[in-house]
Amino acid sequence: MIINIAEIISTAFISKTYNAHLDSETFVLRGTRFVFENKDPIKLKISNIGEQEVSLEADIHVVLDIPCDRCLEAVHVPQCDKDSTDPRMSAIQDIFNNFKEV
Repeated sequence: MIINIAEIISTAFISKTYNAHLDSETFVLRGTRFVFENKDPIKLKISNIGEQEVSLEADIHVVLDIPCDRCLEAVHVPQCDKDSTDPRMSAIQDIFNNFKEV
């Protein structure tokens, strides 16, 4: 979507609201690609707040398909259902499970 903000810049204290669709199917962060499982339209508000200053507000809600740190299966919720323990404790649990007395 292309928005011409010339009218907003030239008219003092005007606001316009737009709804746009997110065209991308993935989100890339530090070289890792995550797939959008669900994405709502973007609510965009552009306002002239005086002296050729423009305020841009955006609101979007998405669900990303992110692998669980513990089991590497895709999860759509903040916590994996595989185990109720804290995933940060997996390294410590592995040490105790592999501990052998000499």
